[in-house]
Amino acid sequence: MSLSNQVTLLGTLGGEQLADFYRVCHSFVLSSVYEGLPLTVLEALACGAPVVTTDCGETPNLLTPESGVVAKERTGDAISTSIKQILNTPDAYPAEACIQVAQPSRADEVIAKIYSQMLERWQPK
Repeated sequence: MSLSNQVTLLGTLGGEQLADFYRVCHSFVLSSVYEGLPLTVLEALACGAPVVTTDCGETPNLLTPESGVVAKERTGDAISTSIKQILNTPDAYPAEACIQVAQPSRADEVIAKIYSQMLERWQPK
């Protein structure tokens, strides 16, 4: 996937600038190898941007099929395929579905579930 003519590095954005940027994005990509549940994902979803992520941290547990794609592997090819999936079928990822996932009631519910699962996983045996 040749991106040199399609990607612009904007530097630091804050506040309303960042929200405006998220609103015009086709997707938000989180390609981390290690991550918890980053605020950037919630910000992007709250602005209606579907998320592409790897199977890392808790973001895959937050997403619905209409709010993003979890790449099958942590490789450039797999992430590229996931990005293309959103770009080729934008109607399958409506802004409303993304916003719904980030709603405080939904996010609180999911975060509580994730926290509970995390405590179970990391409990001393």
